[in-house]
Amino acid sequence: MPIFWLSCGLIVILLLHVFAKVNTMLSLMFAAFLVAFLNGMSPDKALASITTGFGNTLGSLGIIVAFGAVIGKLMTDSGASYVFARKVIDLCGVKYIRLAVVIIGLVYGIAMYYEVAFLMLAPIVLAIASEAKIPWLKLVIPAVCATTVSHSLLPPQPGPVSVIAAFHAEPGRVWVTAIPLVILWVVIGGYVWPALMKNGDEELPNALTNPPVTGGEARPSFLLSLLVPLTPPLLMISVTTIKLWLKETNPLYPWVDFVGSPVIAMGIAMLLAMTCFGLKRARRGTWVTNRFNDAIATVANIVMIIGAGGGLTQVAIDSGISDYIHLFLTHHNVSPYLTAWGLTVIFRITTGQGVVSAVAVSGMMSAAVIDPATRLHLMPIHPVLLVLATLVGSNFMTHINDVSFWLFTEYFKLPIRTSLKIWGGMLSFGSLVGLAYIMILSFFWGSPAPVGV
Repeated sequence: MPIFWLSCGLIVILLLHVFAKVNTMLSLMFAAFLVAFLNGMSPDKALASITTGFGNTLGSLGIIVAFGAVIGKLMTDSGASYVFARKVIDLCGVKYIRLAVVIIGLVYGIAMYYEVAFLMLAPIVLAIASEAKIPWLKLVIPAVCATTVSHSLLPPQPGPVSVIAAFHAEPGRVWVTAIPLVILWVVIGGYVWPALMKNGDEELPNALTNPPVTGGEARPSFLLSLLVPLTPPLLMISVTTIKLWLKETNPLYPWVDFVGSPVIAMGIAMLLAMTCFGLKRARRGTWVTNRFNDAIATVANIVMIIGAGGGLTQVAIDSGISDYIHLFLTHHNVSPYLTAWGLTVIFRITTGQGVVSAVAVSGMMSAAVIDPATRLHLMPIHPVLLVLATLVGSNFMTHINDVSFWLFTEYFKLPIRTSLKIWGGMLSFGSLVGLAYIMILSFFWGSPAPVGV
């Protein structure tokens, strides 16, 4: 019954969000209480479960979302994002202009809160398309695909960080394994899918042909504009490499692990952004503080949504759904990777939130496949592949209950049907290819995964 009641809660979320236009956070909170009461929880236990899940989820994710938003805001207002984009375009030239916008999209997706990355990327791409006389969708699709995929699959963005923590995976290993998948997805979604659609000849919206605001005179160098947003992944990959040669008994081990954690890596990148994009460019501390405050204000809603998703997850776990998942996996010989992907797809389609889907399913799956007391695997799994399966599922499809869907549709002034075909198809096609990539790796890596985590 817990699975049935959870399904009822997901349907309620869809109805409230799509038809009643209720805020996503409120929809999630209402569904969490509904699922709790339907499962027979007392009011005090339901409240305790939801608040625990809310707080635990935002323990580190809230910090990461905030730091990422600040980095993106400082890059935007200092002109660093424009400097980076302009240099990449100059280096690639007109012949490789698609590659240029893909590189820009990948870096923006890693460095910024998604909506910030999108709003920075879109006018740059449109300006390039207008000047190069290229149908704009031929550039927009690969650029948006690169931004979306890098944001969804690579730490230190909140979705990947949440799933990595749930499955006790190594961030650096996730990065190394995810890079080929990101490249594959961009090729499939950004190049193959547009070729299959026969789109790209739509007129350029008149209101969108102006180049982006470039952010003042004292712009940072290209090297700084590239180094600051890539600081977190460079730190995480470096730490993973160092830990291969460093014994856990070494006094330096906990400090190395500390520096490579997503929160600290993002904090270091934020301090670099404040220094390199603000104070070192002859800007006062008040300029940096104002950008910090503005950035935090822009992500307040998404932080609350993520927390509410965590509350729903905890209710599902406390109601025993993880036990049902464990029994299902052990008695039906179903791949845990396929199960994680499928569950996340259902959550993604229902809630419209990729991060919430990743948070919810990783929490339930973790309780089903990992003993919380001993942190040992209850079945043969590889945590990195389980992370990627969940993240790939959270990026499946987008439709009318997704805020980003409307951002894409309204910004480019596209019909809803066209947006569903372009963006929804791009994500769905790529997600299926990503699942195939994970299943192939699972054969090569072998079924008996590490016993302890």
